[in-house]
Amino acid sequence: ALQAELANSGNRLTDDIARIDNNIWGVRRDLAKVLQGLSHHRATFDDSIDKRIIDKRIIELQQEWQACYQHVNAVPLETKYEHTGSDPYINMRFEQRGTAFVGREQELEALHAFLNSDPKAENGPDIRWWQVSGAAGQGKSRLGLHLVDTVGSDWHAGFLRADNLAQTPWDRVRFLQPTLIVIDDLAAPGKAALFGKAFRRLAARSDLGAKVRFLILERAGYGHDEGYGGWMTQVDQQDHACVESYQYAAASLALPDISPDNMIRIANSWRAGRGSQLEPLSEAEEHKLLAIMERKSQSGEKRCWRPLFAM
Repeated sequence: ALQAELANSGNRLTDDIARIDNNIWGVRRDLAKVLQGLSHHRATFDDSIDKRIIDKRIIELQQEWQACYQHVNAVPLETKYEHTGSDPYINMRFEQRGTAFVGREQELEALHAFLNSDPKAENGPDIRWWQVSGAAGQGKSRLGLHLVDTVGSDWHAGFLRADNLAQTPWDRVRFLQPTLIVIDDLAAPGKAALFGKAFRRLAARSDLGAKVRFLILERAGYGHDEGYGGWMTQVDQQDHACVESYQYAAASLALPDISPDNMIRIANSWRAGRGSQLEPLSEAEEHKLLAIMERKSQSGEKRCWRPLFAM
């Protein structure tokens, strides 16, 4: 009778923990929706509204949102809603929702197919990775951010910082729902080695409980015929075979050039989102912008033909 009572108590405790986890996860999803709405509407406020108040509230909500992870022992991911300050370059670089998402619809569709792909092995852990490659300013981070925004509340999705990549206990961290982990700049010193160790620990587990997808954003692509990009050479030899075996495709998702029409759409979208409500470019200004961006280097490369420079 005592053993039966202990078993029943254990089952009740498990159910209670599950309910708490679900409630915390629901709070996290609700906070994410509020953050997304505030971030989206912030750029449309006129100059009569002190945006510092909005920024302060966004940061407070971000901190509450992050605190949910500590309760459920989940991977601490960021959705990059917080704003970085008044420096115009920093804001141009990191306020990536400040422009419309255009010209990458096919790539977005390919990434959703990657998320919904079958596991590598029927009885193995459902983990896969893929890479988006392209030059600086070509839109890798913007694409990854838009994917995070569009996967919906059924996914735990966001960007993983290097310190969290190192500190997360990958052999026991919990996955309560499908998880998308975006890692930017994996070729940074030491970062790829951490990724290799984390991936090998996940691959050894049989208790994940949900699919896990890693999206890597890095300039140099890879392919079996030409070797991997620079980041793969930094993965420890003992982890290399494991990482390679779980790749989604034989080559990275390389970002092609944006069309001239879409470049103009990006430029006008950025202007519309400024506090001063800049007018759309005139036809003459459009031609001037495209002419500047089309200039080629001595090697014949159009180094300025990148969405970042359209802003």
